[in-house]
Amino acid sequence: MRVFVSYASEQRDIAESVALALRNVARDVFFDRDAQPAGDEFDANIRRAILRSDLFLFLASRDSLRPGGYPLTELGIAERKWRRPTGKVLPILVDDTPIEALPAYLRAVSMLQPRGNLVAEVVDAVARLRTQRRRIFGYWALVSGMAIAVAVAGLVWMLRQHAVTSENPLESDGSTRGETSRLEMNSHVFGLANLHHVRLVGKILENSSNVADVVLRHEIEWDAWMYNRCYDTYFGHLKETMPTGTVVIAFDIFDQLPQGARIESSGFLDDSFNRCVLGTLEDKTLNRAGSNGAGHVRYAFEFKPD
Repeated sequence: MRVFVSYASEQRDIAESVALALRNVARDVFFDRDAQPAGDEFDANIRRAILRSDLFLFLASRDSLRPGGYPLTELGIAERKWRRPTGKVLPILVDDTPIEALPAYLRAVSMLQPRGNLVAEVVDAVARLRTQRRRIFGYWALVSGMAIAVAVAGLVWMLRQHAVTSENPLESDGSTRGETSRLEMNSHVFGLANLHHVRLVGKILENSSNVADVVLRHEIEWDAWMYNRCYDTYFGHLKETMPTGTVVIAFDIFDQLPQGARIESSGFLDDSFNRCVLGTLEDKTLNRAGSNGAGHVRYAFEFKPD
């Protein structure tokens, strides 16, 4: 479980104590807003951390509810991520602020009002939420596993049928059997302007989202030819020594969209090509990820010309 702790600067000491204690029951805890760089990168890092989180803790107080304060900005991001906050958002009342003064989004879930040691009660509440999530996840993992098994079997059958009926432009010995259509949906092999071909090989490097690998690959590579079109645009004029390389893109899944996508590394020196690949991914809608799809992904696109 990844936990994001939202707090007003006046409650930093409380937030730090909570964050330190939560590291015994959580995979990752984000709270140190002051350690983030200033400028646009600050906002991007905060947003990325919230989108990657599984649980959003809000230290509710008069200070954190002050209009114009950053805690309310963070709460707005959480609200856009989880329309239903139950099990995802945990408000913790740290002063005598009336419940009625809290935003309706926070009042929609159970409020933790510590009667004893605040840190101990927060850790206990998070541990109970984690146990509850594991039980729910175990059930859905069983159901999803059965559904995925059926989907994979169907996908394998379709690929076998495609292999029998379609014209593969490259044989094992490198010879060609037919012209590759530039508009062929799903094709990982693409005919270039110089009459050579390029093959796209995709690979999941990290999938911390709740979207299954088979679904993720299907959604990202459904229009594989579009990534190869970027290659043709920038390298298709070359007669020889066409570059081979891998572009690694990191992004967060949120509301069926790849949010905050960025190039993590690339074996290509042409920034325009790298941005073309990035833009192709950013334009996709990951429909099968579902409206509740969320989490961090790192994906590698390897381009292998013949």
